[in-house]
Amino acid sequence: MTKTQKNLILNISLIILTGIVPVYIFQSLQNDINIDLIQKVMFTLLLCGSLLLTYTNNRNRTQVQNLKWLWVLFEGLGIMGIVYSSVILWLIFTFNHGIGF
Repeated sequence: MTKTQKNLILNISLIILTGIVPVYIFQSLQNDINIDLIQKVMFTLLLCGSLLLTYTNNRNRTQVQNLKWLWVLFEGLGIMGIVYSSVILWLIFTFNHGIGF
């Protein structure tokens, strides 16, 4: 197995384990009484996975010249995950006790 194949498997598993699975679990437990804790854990996991995905693909993009478009694509997905999870976590923690009107 080449280094490119290992990196591709790592990227796909990161997307599945830190992106798709937590969103599916969040969707299935949305009516639970502990939704606040579930939201915080899920979006923190998504943020950490996105940071790791962006870091590894930035490293791959600068080191490997073949399939550069693929590493840029995965890095873009990581950046979108960082922005999405950061905004949602900010909203959760900012309005933790209501809007305040």
